[in-house]
Amino acid sequence: MQSDYRLLHYDLDLVLPCTLESVLLALQSRGWIDSDQRYGYAVYGRRVKGADLLYPGDRLDCVLDLSSTPIERRRALALKRKNR
Repeated sequence: MQSDYRLLHYDLDLVLPCTLESVLLALQSRGWIDSDQRYGYAVYGRRVKGADLLYPGDRLDCVLDLSSTPIERRRALALKRKNR
């Protein structure tokens, strides 16, 4: 696991159901997420987009893209081991 990995938990008081866009605006206005980073959004592992509705009890996951794909990491590790 990467050393910069972290898990944050925030509770928002919003009138639900509401769209993902309104939740993101609330998170950005509180400074909890950066507006210039590209996140992927999911509710319990199911991808959601801006117009999708969120309901009471939903857990929104905001995740950053991987810096490299698993295949690229395995290739780099194999080259590293080969060149010892």
